[in-house]
Amino acid sequence: EKAERVLRSQLCGCEKEDPAVHYNLGLVYFKKGELEKAEYHFYKAYLLSPEEALFREGVLSFLWETGKYEDAEVLLEETESLRGVLTSREKMLKGKIKFIKGEKEEAFRILKEFLDSRERDGETSLILASLLKNLKNQKEPSEALLLEAKRKLSAEQFEKVLKKVFFFIYKVFKKNNKTSLDYLMIIRSAMSFKLAGIDDLTLSYGIIESFVEFLANEIESVRENFNIDLVVASGSMLENKKLFAKLSVESSINGSLYFNNQLLVDEANITYGDYC
Repeated sequence: EKAERVLRSQLCGCEKEDPAVHYNLGLVYFKKGELEKAEYHFYKAYLLSPEEALFREGVLSFLWETGKYEDAEVLLEETESLRGVLTSREKMLKGKIKFIKGEKEEAFRILKEFLDSRERDGETSLILASLLKNLKNQKEPSEALLLEAKRKLSAEQFEKVLKKVFFFIYKVFKKNNKTSLDYLMIIRSAMSFKLAGIDDLTLSYGIIESFVEFLANEIESVRENFNIDLVVASGSMLENKKLFAKLSVESSINGSLYFNNQLLVDEANITYGDYC
C-alpha cells in the first residue's frame, strides 16, 4: 500500500511522465492481483518509452503470465519488425509462445540457442527438457534441464509451468501390414511425467490433448495431400462426445469434419472425401 501511494504521488500529470513510475506501479498492482490496473501501467510505461527493453519486457511478461499469448506474439512481431532483433528474454518468450501454441519444431528452433547459455530462465529450461525428451528423444540432457528447472523455480512455479509444457508424441508404425500406434512410447512418456510430479488428472488431460493434436495434424495432412475440404470420421473412440467436440474444434479451421451416424463404429473406420 505504501509503495503504491509513493509511486502514485510521483505521477505529475504532466505531458511527459516517467515511464519507470508506471512500470513499478504495474509490478505493484500485478502482485496485488489487480490485473487491469497492472496492464494499464505496464502498457503506459512501454508507450512512453518503447525503445527501452525493460518496459517492453514488462508488458510481454505480463501478457505471458496472464495467458494473453496472441497479444504478446503481436508485440514481439512489431518489435522484431521495427528493431530487426529481439533481446534474449524476448527470444525466449517467443519460443515459449510457439511451444504453447503447439508449434513444437519452431519452438525448438528458437530456443535451442539457449542450450549453451546461462541466460535461460527456469521456464525455458523446463520447455527445453520437454522438447529434448519428447521431440528429439534425448533423455540425459532432458533430465539435466529438468533438474535445473527445479533449482531455478519455486515448487509452486515448477508445478504451474510443468502443467503447461508437458506433452506426448504419438507415432504410428506398420507391422504385418497393420498400422498401429506406438503405445510403448506413450507409456514411457507417461511414466516419466508421473515421476516428475504430474498429478493423475493433469496427466490424463495431457494424454487426450496430445492425442487430439495428433489426429488434427493427420487430418490436415490428408487435406493437403488429397486436396479435399470435408472429412467424415468414425470410430469407437469418437463415441466420447467431449473427445469428438475437441477434435472438431482443432481440425475444422481449414475445412469441415463430420461425424456420420450412418457409418459403423468399428475401431478403424475413417472416411475422407469431397461430399456432403
